[in-house]
This record gives sequence, C-alpha cells and structure tokens, in this order.
Amino acid sequence: MQRINAIDLGFPLAVEEQIADFIVPENVHLHPGHITVLYTDGIRETEDINGLQYGLEQLIAVIRLHRQLSATQIEDAVIQPWRRLIAPLSPV
Repeated sequence: MQRINAIDLGFPLAVEEQIADFIVPENVHLHPGHITVLYTDGIRETEDINGLQYGLEQLIAVIRLHRQLSATQIEDAVIQPWRRLIAPLSPV
C-alpha cells in the first residue's frame, strides 16, 4: 500500500480559489488490481462519545480487508462502522 499524504497542504478546501501554488505534483503508477481511495479527514477524525477516533489505521484496515470488492462495497465497508461510531451522537 502506498499512502500519499496531503496533510501538509495546510489549508482547508474552498478557502483559496486557486490552489496550484500549494500543490506538489506526484506521479503514481497504477496497475491492474490497484485501487485508489480518496477520503475526507471528517471520516478519520470523527470521534465517538468517549473521544475515540475512527482513525486512519481503521480506515486502512477496512480498505485492505475489502480491497477485492467494488468501489461501492468498499465505501459501504468504510461507512458502516463510521455510522455505528457516530450513532450515539446523532439526534433521535
């Protein structure tokens, strides 16, 4: 697994109209069977009522476990435990 971290961009989306000056291009070679996952920090930084985050390691583990599935199935595999995490925080 190759992780490309965009955290050093240092600004939230939609703050700057043009972001070309902030981006460093990186070439990634994809081959048959490789997958690309884009996610928002809202997934990995979500906390339950005890302050436990969904976390990057859980996100990676779920993707690795389900990598052979379709994109929609991988999405569901990521979102379902995330929804269980936030369920106690959601209004009834």
